[in-house]
Amino acid sequence: MVTDSYSTLNTITEIPKPIESPKIEESIVDNAGAEIIPEFQSYNTQINDLKKEFDQKEDNLIGLINKRFNPEELTYDMFISVIKNCRKLFDHQANSALIIIHLAPEYSERLDESVKDKISTLEGIIKEMNNLIEEFIIHDGSDEQSKEDLNELFSNMDSLINSVKDYK
Repeated sequence: MVTDSYSTLNTITEIPKPIESPKIEESIVDNAGAEIIPEFQSYNTQINDLKKEFDQKEDNLIGLINKRFNPEELTYDMFISVIKNCRKLFDHQANSALIIIHLAPEYSERLDESVKDKISTLEGIIKEMNNLIEEFIIHDGSDEQSKEDLNELFSNMDSLINSVKDYK
């Protein structure tokens, strides 16, 4: 008689959980202490400064929109939606640049140019927000020219957003 040593069945009572890898964007951006090659260190600081500046401009702009428009107005929704789109684009570009900076094993011109392009986009978004803030401050919204100027600025912001989306 032959006995099979494998004939005893062990039942599995607990299924091991799969190991989840962290999302790159979250882990890189939150990892402020990571080694960054010296050539990219100044970009890291510049991006963090631009993020702070954007946050301040966004708060100011939302405050101005809230003072000027009733939240139930269609115009209010249109302006807020453009600001939200700017936020999404800004965050995406900033995170992409930070990922490059934190993952770059060594300096390369190609990576350097990519980071510079993303920083340029961040600065462009902030510049458009500045223009819009100035327009809200200068005009009280009572004249037709003021409305046209605001619509043109929002159109410029939409164009900027769409041009970057097309580039992705």
